[in-house]
Amino acid sequence: RCDTNQLGAGLDRQFALKRLHVRSADGTLFSGAAAFVEMWRHLPAFAWIARLCSSGPALAVLDFVYERFLIVRRLWRKPVAAK
Repeated sequence: RCDTNQLGAGLDRQFALKRLHVRSADGTLFSGAAAFVEMWRHLPAFAWIARLCSSGPALAVLDFVYERFLIVRRLWRKPVAAK
């Protein structure tokens, strides 16, 4: 766990716990499928997937699938208590 101030601008603990977030070196915050794409962009083995999924339609489909996964994930995870 990290302190709330370590999350940076535009991200509070409750929102951070609900879905994946990635902050780039320049401070840009990515959320959901865009966060996955941003991570993949920096991993040589996955860079091709990032290029493939960066387009608007592909990113929209990926985000749709990720949102559905989050619904299913809640069924098997215990709620995390806020600090």
